Amino acid sequence: MQISIAGIGFQRRKTVHPRKNAISARPNPVATRISCMRLFILLASVSVAIGFAASAAAQDFQNFQAADVVIGKPDFTTNTPTTPLTTNIGSTGDSFVDPTSGKLFVCDEGNNRVLRFSSSAAAANGAAAEAVFGQPDFVTGTANTGGVSATSMSDPVGIFVDSAGRLWVADSDNNRVLRFDGATGPVTLATLTADQVIGQPGFVTFAGGTTAIALSNPLDVWLDGSGNLWIADAFNNRVLRYDAVVGLGNGPAVTRVFGQGNAISGGAATSQTGMSNPFALCIDGSGNLWVADEGNNRVLRFAGAAAVALDGPAASGVLGQTLFTAQAPGLTQSGLNSPRGVSVNSGGRLWVSDHGNNRAVWFDAAATKADGGLADGVLGQPNFATGVVGLTQKTLDSPQGIFEDSANHLWISDTNNHRALRFTAPVPPAPKPPLISLRGSTKRTTTASKLLITGLSGDADGTVVAVKGNVNSGSYTTAKNISPWKFTARHLVRGEANHIKIRAIDNDGLKSEFVRVTVTRN
Repeated sequence: MQISIAGIGFQRRKTVHPRKNAISARPNPVATRISCMRLFILLASVSVAIGFAASAAAQDFQNFQAADVVIGKPDFTTNTPTTPLTTNIGSTGDSFVDPTSGKLFVCDEGNNRVLRFSSSAAAANGAAAEAVFGQPDFVTGTANTGGVSATSMSDPVGIFVDSAGRLWVADSDNNRVLRFDGATGPVTLATLTADQVIGQPGFVTFAGGTTAIALSNPLDVWLDGSGNLWIADAFNNRVLRYDAVVGLGNGPAVTRVFGQGNAISGGAATSQTGMSNPFALCIDGSGNLWVADEGNNRVLRFAGAAAVALDGPAASGVLGQTLFTAQAPGLTQSGLNSPRGVSVNSGGRLWVSDHGNNRAVWFDAAATKADGGLADGVLGQPNFATGVVGLTQKTLDSPQGIFEDSANHLWISDTNNHRALRFTAPVPPAPKPPLISLRGSTKRTTTASKLLITGLSGDADGTVVAVKGNVNSGSYTTAKNISPWKFTARHLVRGEANHIKIRAIDNDGLKSEFVRVTVTRN
């Protein structure tokens, strides 16, 4: 049976065995046919009603599904940049959810600030922010308000919130990364001052450079579980690693360089060791470094990146291209066009914000994919062959940051629509219990000490693993077969009404209602 939901086809096969043997208890043939027909009809209707749950083993995203929350705009059809207020966003660079507090941080690149929303506000369309970083208030949006300092920003693009509640900001036009301690706790505007700067010797300088202590247009930032800081240093065509960065003070020297052979080189390259305008990065739970290598229209994977001891290591894998020397953009299931966001969830799924194709794609078990492997799903477009701009609950315009939080919410920074969107994985319905039907009458007579009782069983969203019954509330015994099942009621008491109960049990451990038979032994 082919079930189609929201434009997605799921193949489901279900086999119900035909009736075979007659019953020795002289059943009513009309009642038998009606009973069997009712079971088949009920199973078929339940199968259709829960088609998605039966096809998808777990809660998961669907191709071209609709977003359920919009931040930065009052609804899903508004995208006009407005005066910077607590409920409006200029253009979004990145979005990130603090895993501890559930607070949402949105990088409002167009207004040179980062906004923080409470966990409850993050679930409401057009919600108001509760805190702002980089500006003195909620109505100012100029770059470097009051001058370059520990409280100002200019075109912030990438953000990260670590397990200690620290906010890290890639302040791109100021050629630096800022660290704000206590960013998830109670704050006032007077306390929102950066505590550390990387890429500059202090908070009042902003010149770019290609050295071991300088940055040039950093676009993304990530802190791994060991306290190592990773920066996508875009104009230097490299990714930098700073080990144990919190204790290094302002303007620390880089520990390791990816994309270049040393800390003073910055040229672009299309190779297994080179990069071209790396825009975003992340570290997954297995220690792989993933880089959205925008200029080469690809995503690179570096296995065990935190343990790499030499500059300029070779990438371990590539998606978006089949070869490390290829760079052409593609609008296919395996191609990418200017990827600007990457994130890997706890299950190893890689999300990619495919900026130039106005979509987001995902790769399951991404670390095991062959080079140039196929994406497993798409958001923002109805299929892998379209890349049009849209302003709806399902479509995107030049998305950038992407992040899946611990509650199965996917956040996409829909940059040119000036908003952040939340997509929630549909929750499958609870498992349904199996069904069982009886062949023949519920009241029977016999002269023997045992009687064969038969019927059918089935499960619309699983498998029946056993049919069991008992006689006069005794111990349960297992019937022969599943559907049709055959249960032999033994040790029937003479001269009394014997009560038999039979039920089916499925692979989820759920049990059907009882079918009941009363047998009088003469």
